[in-house]
Amino acid sequence: MKSILNKVFCVAIIAFVPVFTFATTWTQTTDSDFSPGTFSNSEISNTGTAANVSLTVLTSTQIGCSFIVEGTAGTQFPLDSSTRFYSIRFTSHNNQTPLSKIHLCVYLAGSPAATYRVGIQTDNAATHKPSGAWYDSVTVDSSSIGSNGWMSVTLGGTKNLTSGTIYHLVVAYDSGTVPDSTNHMGIYGTVPQMGMTSFDETKDTYLTVLESTNGGTTWTDKISQPMYIIEGGVEEGSVYFKATSDLKVYSNNYLGEIITIRNTDKTLKRISFRVKANTASPEDHLYAVLEDVTNHNEIEAVKLVDKNSASTSFQWYSADFTTPRTLKLDTSYRIYLKSPSSTSSKYYSPYRVEGYNQVYWDADQLTFDGTNSVYTENIAGAGWDESFPRYDILCYFSDVTYATSGEYTSMTLDAGAAASFSSISWTPTDQMLFTSLKIQIASSNSESGPWNFYGSDGTTTGYYANASGEIINAQHSGKRYLKYKAVFSTSVSGNTPALGSVSINYTARTMPGTDLQTLCYPVPYSPSNGNMSISYILASNSMVTIKIYSALGDLVRTFNYEAGVEGGKGEVSGYSNKVTWDGKNGSGMGISSGAYFLHVVAEPSDGTAKLIEKRKIMVLR
Repeated sequence: MKSILNKVFCVAIIAFVPVFTFATTWTQTTDSDFSPGTFSNSEISNTGTAANVSLTVLTSTQIGCSFIVEGTAGTQFPLDSSTRFYSIRFTSHNNQTPLSKIHLCVYLAGSPAATYRVGIQTDNAATHKPSGAWYDSVTVDSSSIGSNGWMSVTLGGTKNLTSGTIYHLVVAYDSGTVPDSTNHMGIYGTVPQMGMTSFDETKDTYLTVLESTNGGTTWTDKISQPMYIIEGGVEEGSVYFKATSDLKVYSNNYLGEIITIRNTDKTLKRISFRVKANTASPEDHLYAVLEDVTNHNEIEAVKLVDKNSASTSFQWYSADFTTPRTLKLDTSYRIYLKSPSSTSSKYYSPYRVEGYNQVYWDADQLTFDGTNSVYTENIAGAGWDESFPRYDILCYFSDVTYATSGEYTSMTLDAGAAASFSSISWTPTDQMLFTSLKIQIASSNSESGPWNFYGSDGTTTGYYANASGEIINAQHSGKRYLKYKAVFSTSVSGNTPALGSVSINYTARTMPGTDLQTLCYPVPYSPSNGNMSISYILASNSMVTIKIYSALGDLVRTFNYEAGVEGGKGEVSGYSNKVTWDGKNGSGMGISSGAYFLHVVAEPSDGTAKLIEKRKIMVLR
């Protein structure tokens, strides 16, 4: 975005009275820039230069996979003694009438010959540990299992599980050769503890792995995610085993998920992926593309990650579609990542979770949304491959509703001295349909305020509304401190305006000095646009006379200011006085276009030397 700058033509006429100024731009564009501000029904989305401030999300309906697994293999829980038991504590989310099977992902160490008991125990309501009484169970001879992976255990088929009730799937030594550290069976789980099922990410705050090392007398929470399936009327459980994080999106390598919509249409607004960059300087941005596979058309591509703020560690990134998108029933959609100009050495990696590497129908059906949602890839433009029933990429759609209005007030800009604030601009220049973003500005000579916000017309009811750039009202000239306030509104609950960056251009003066450091603004000056601001610094109370002359030397206007009041006020640290001229002569008549000369004479009350400065100003009608 180009900053909007005003050329200042107010120049010193006498060379021995210099004005030391510096022009600069204050820009806010990252989450670190925005976060010190104050928020009212507004919040920051994303990080780095991809950050923006928008209306607060009130509700969010999420569709997709957000299941995280740390590491490239499951966590092992060894049943390596006669007294080491494990419990998978879970809440039944369906009525299992009756519970017929249990499926566990197990591994074998050495040549185990122990017989283990596998089954269900009820929950001790006081401790949420196993009750110790078997509700339904069978024995399993570990020597007959044969290999690592999913194991099916058939129960008696006479016991029911009630939806919403906590149970424990317990595995314990029963008989035979006592297991040890060399020869034993174990069960798999994962970390971190996600507390949800894998198929539809139903939340379960009780879901974890418990361990007993004293035959079930006491239990310790391992704070892990179990791998299990219970089967009765409806299968449910958690089946992811590992994660793959070395995938590469660059050039014509595209990775994503293909989703078939079931049950009902879904209206969605936002897409999110968990990704990272392998380097701090990728060659291109990362884009998320929504494609209608059934009808063979691309719906929209949105920038997900800005290359200038890409993190080298995994983070969730989100981007909004320009308008809410309706995904139709029984229609397949592909949502994938692309970064056309990135390279094989500078690329992006999405996060993929995988089930155990084994054809196992029951587990494959319980990855996210089963076969309705499957990982897909197009490597080097060879075509889409969707033969990965156990894989899912971490991504989700959200249908969000926002607050109808909100505000964001920035941190304080300290110009370091009295300043002339020239222009403000912000991005994006175009907002979503049915939304509005307007800005007001407040300034002060004290860091603590007061802070009174005004629009471009100088009123408290006015606003700056042109994102491409507007001249800042002269009422702020001569102040040292400044804030802006962004005012958000929407008439459609699914849309929000967004503030991606703000740039404020200003010229500041060094303080204090032995000169007046006179500034005139705006210049060239057009009286039809309002008053000219004339500011100068006094180190002590002074009688001030300002005279304006024509190029021929004729006196046009005289202003006199008493010592100690605005126009003649001074402070040891330097006080910036601001007075105005309406472009008229002493008779109240408008002056003509041309060059004029401003004389400022200050006579300090403390008897120090008189200060005189002269400026040339251009008037354009």
